[in-house]
Amino acid sequence: MAHMAKFGRAAVGHMMAHYRREGDVPELRANIDASRTRNNYSIRMYARGGRNEAGIVPGRGMATAETVAARVAAVEEKSGRKVRKDAVVLADLVVTLPRDVRDGDDKRFFKECVEYMAGLVGMDNIVGAYVHMDEKTPHVHIAWTPVVTKPNGKPSFSYKSMMTRGKYRALHKELAKRVEGKLGYPVEIELSEDRQKEKVLSSVPQDKLDAARAAIEAEYVQPALDKRDEIEAECARAAERLESLQEEARLVEEEIEGLDLRGEEIKSRIGRIEEERRGVEEEADREGRAARERAEKLERKLEEVEGRGAECREAIERNKELERRARKRTAFLEKWISRFKRAIKAVGERIEAVRDGIASRKEEIRRERDRASFPQRLERARRAAAMAGMPLAVPLPDDPETAIWIDGEGQVYERYGEWNGSRGTSAAADMAQARSAASRIAQSRQAPQRGRGRGL
Repeated sequence: MAHMAKFGRAAVGHMMAHYRREGDVPELRANIDASRTRNNYSIRMYARGGRNEAGIVPGRGMATAETVAARVAAVEEKSGRKVRKDAVVLADLVVTLPRDVRDGDDKRFFKECVEYMAGLVGMDNIVGAYVHMDEKTPHVHIAWTPVVTKPNGKPSFSYKSMMTRGKYRALHKELAKRVEGKLGYPVEIELSEDRQKEKVLSSVPQDKLDAARAAIEAEYVQPALDKRDEIEAECARAAERLESLQEEARLVEEEIEGLDLRGEEIKSRIGRIEEERRGVEEEADREGRAARERAEKLERKLEEVEGRGAECREAIERNKELERRARKRTAFLEKWISRFKRAIKAVGERIEAVRDGIASRKEEIRRERDRASFPQRLERARRAAAMAGMPLAVPLPDDPETAIWIDGEGQVYERYGEWNGSRGTSAAADMAQARSAASRIAQSRQAPQRGRGRGL
């Protein structure tokens, strides 16, 4: 069995972790027997004696996700252009060990597969080859980057230019021919592992089988892979949007912190003005008491010396002027204090409004994050349902109290119990139909249909 897959940048890390048996990704470790992982090995390409040869490397191999990232950076630097975010930057040819390979020839078989692929796409494009002996059937992942040289001499990522339909159609036949020449006996590299189908097809000429296989993959397999790539690209765009919203939230939080600091500064200034006002009031009070005391003394002196009445009246007028100035200064300070109090109140209202906006934005970010992760949660629930043997519930991203049900075959139902045939189902064959089912449930929750029991 031989199969080609392609991946965008968002999937490189997961695939390299699967190749190297790193991390803890349940979706990539479901069929792995950890007790046999020590039997895994890698295959690298070497230039020896003027020709390229494959060699066995124990363990995980040297290539990592950073290896692919470095190739993307190199292409961008040499071409002077950014690689598109939805571009295919990693492809993977998976070849399963045929049952008719003789004992002891498995390593030779896998090495020949790697050498064939290096000749097909170029040795410089081979990232690494990883042989997994810890799954149900031994197989090799031949990871490669689809880097081509354009007519202007600049590199570019182009899977379609490198792996044309003609090359893909001829891949199985040419690979089988090469392996037969190296091993000295024919090896069947088939697309199916069902023995009964092999017996039925054994009477059909090989060229017709190859043509039928290529037609099936062109009509069904390749469109499915293209759709998967579109979904991965959509997930990548959703992740970028989520990062943008998180950055926006961070900036707003920084703005709130700045407003809090300004509010503290204004409060400090008001405190200083309050102290100054109290000082002025105390000074005015002291001056007023002194003025009144002087006025009393002058009045007594006026009674004693009537001849000096004019001088006493003039002193009284001066004292009154001092009192008037003190009252004017006090009124001025009270006016500014009132303005600062209004400013503090306005700043407090602004802070509350910004905090309400932050809460609303965080809720939007949470909903965006839930929507972005909804396809992955559906897929994980499908796999868990397949293992449990019964449908499992998946909460809706916009209404956590409402759930849809998904079984191991990927069928999605609006109510618990629909899968047993009690009434018509609303199965979704892919992620788009699942989202449609979720939308119908949300609408029925807002306006329930009488007698239908929707919106559970």
